[in-house]
Amino acid sequence: MPADRESDEVDTIKGDKYVFLVSNTAAYGRVARLMLDDLPDNQKEVYFSMGEAKRLDAEMLNVCDFQNGTYVHIASDNRGLDDIGEVVGYNGDEGKIKVDFQGTEVLSDGRDLLRCDFQRGTYVFWQKSDEDISIDHIGVVVELRDSGRLRVKFPKGTWSFKPAELIKSQVQPGKCVRWTKQDEDVDEGELGTVIEEPNEEGRIKVQFYSGTWRFKIQELNTFNVQIGTFVTYCGEPMEGLPEGHIGVVTSLLHDRHGFHVRFPSGKGRCYWHNLMVCYFQPGDYIYLEDGQLGEVIRIVGDNQLLVSGGLGEGYQKVNPATAEKLPFQKGDFVQVTNPSKWTNSEINEKEVGRVIGIGLDRERGSKDLIVQFPTIGGFATEENNGSRGWGLFSALGGMERPRNYFIPEHLKKMESETLKVKGEDGIRAVKKLFKAHDTNGDGRLSVDELASVLSAVRRDCDGISDDECQQLFSALDKDGNAKLSTDEFLDYIFGTGTDFGSNI
Repeated sequence: MPADRESDEVDTIKGDKYVFLVSNTAAYGRVARLMLDDLPDNQKEVYFSMGEAKRLDAEMLNVCDFQNGTYVHIASDNRGLDDIGEVVGYNGDEGKIKVDFQGTEVLSDGRDLLRCDFQRGTYVFWQKSDEDISIDHIGVVVELRDSGRLRVKFPKGTWSFKPAELIKSQVQPGKCVRWTKQDEDVDEGELGTVIEEPNEEGRIKVQFYSGTWRFKIQELNTFNVQIGTFVTYCGEPMEGLPEGHIGVVTSLLHDRHGFHVRFPSGKGRCYWHNLMVCYFQPGDYIYLEDGQLGEVIRIVGDNQLLVSGGLGEGYQKVNPATAEKLPFQKGDFVQVTNPSKWTNSEINEKEVGRVIGIGLDRERGSKDLIVQFPTIGGFATEENNGSRGWGLFSALGGMERPRNYFIPEHLKKMESETLKVKGEDGIRAVKKLFKAHDTNGDGRLSVDELASVLSAVRRDCDGISDDECQQLFSALDKDGNAKLSTDEFLDYIFGTGTDFGSNI
C-alpha cells in the first residue's frame, strides 16, 4: 500500500524490513535488516553489516522509509526528480541499501535518498487530457520502466509518464474517506476505507460499516484524520486518558465513527469529534535545541516526540510544548531571500522552488532543506565549463558546490505575485495548482478547496477568516453554481476578474 512514509508504529515492525536503531549515539544510526520478529517480549533480531546480529526491543527500532520496491530519488548524484530508482536489496557487507537506477546499481546508507511521491499503487491524475484520458480520469501507478518513466493504468489503457507530468490524488489506498452523500446504508459523516483500485469505469471500492460499494472519485472526500495521524484527545477525561494527551491513530472503530488511538498511557477508543489533529505530525521538520533540523518520527514516553537529527546523526526526545516547526515543510513552494548570492543567472527573486526533503550536507556537517527548482530542470543547476548538466547548487555564501541544500534563513514562502506570470507557462502552472487542490477531482474548487489554495500560495492568507473566504468565493463564482471553474480561478490569479481578490 503506497504511503508518504513507512509506519514507525511498534506493532507494525514485522517481516523483512530495513530499520535503524533509535539512539542518541550517532554510531547507532546504521541501516540494518530485520530478520526475526516473533521473539518473546516483543524483541526483534536485527542483522547489521559484517555478520553482526543483535536482539533488540522493538521500541529501539525505527522503520526505514526505503524498503524493497520503494521508488526513490538520489540527491547526491547528477540526477533530477525525473530520475527515479527502485530499492532492490541490502548489501550486508557494507550495511547499505541497493538501488537500481535504470540498470546502474547504487549503494546508499539512506542519507542521500528521497522517497518518491509516486509509489507502486499510487492513484494519480495526468496534468493534461486527450481523447483517451479525460481530466477526471484517475490512474494507478503499476511499475517503473527501465527508461525511468512510470507506467500508469487508466480506465482506457496504460501509458508511461515522467513524474512531472503526474499529480498525486488526495484519495489513496487505505485512506479514510467520506461519501459526499448519504442513504440508508451509509450514514452522514460515516468514514470508509479505500480498499480497491479503480475499475474500468474509474470507480473506487470503499469499505463502509454496512458493506462495500464503488464510487467516482469526485464523490469522495478525504478525512483530516488518517491512520498514523497524531491527535490530541479533547473529550471528557477518562480513566488513564486525561484531556490533552497526544496519541497516534492505529485503526478505524468497527462502527466507522471513530478510531482506535494509541496513547502513552495505553490504547483508547475515541470518536472523531473528541479528537483534534496535533500541530506536529510524523515527517514534520522542526528545529532542535542546537539549531540543527530534525524530523518527527513518533510519540514516545509522556507526550514526547521522538525526533531524528538525521539518518546516522542520532535521535532525541522533544517536548511538543516547546518545539518549533520549520516555516517550510515538504511540498511547500519557496523563493530565495538573496538571489545575488547565486552565481547562476537563472535564479532570481521570482524563481520558485519546492521543498522536497531534508538531507545531510556533508560539507557543512548539518541537515538542511533540499529544494527543487522545476523551471531550471533539475534540483538546481551548476555551471560546468559553460555547459549545463544536472548539477546541484548551494545558496550558502554564493559558493558553487555539488549540493542543493538551503538553510531556512535563505528561503521565504512564495509571494502571490509569483503566480502572475503571463503566457503558457504561467497558465500551465496555475492549472497544475488548481488540480492539486481539487481534492475530489471534479474539475472545480469548493470553498474549502479555495482556502487550501490560498494557504498554499499566499503567506498572508494563513489568517483569512471563513467569512472572508466565502466573500471571495462568492465574488469569483460568476455563474453562481457554488463551484469555481478553471477559468474563474485563472481570472483571479491573473488579475482579470473581480477587484475583491486584490485585497486577499
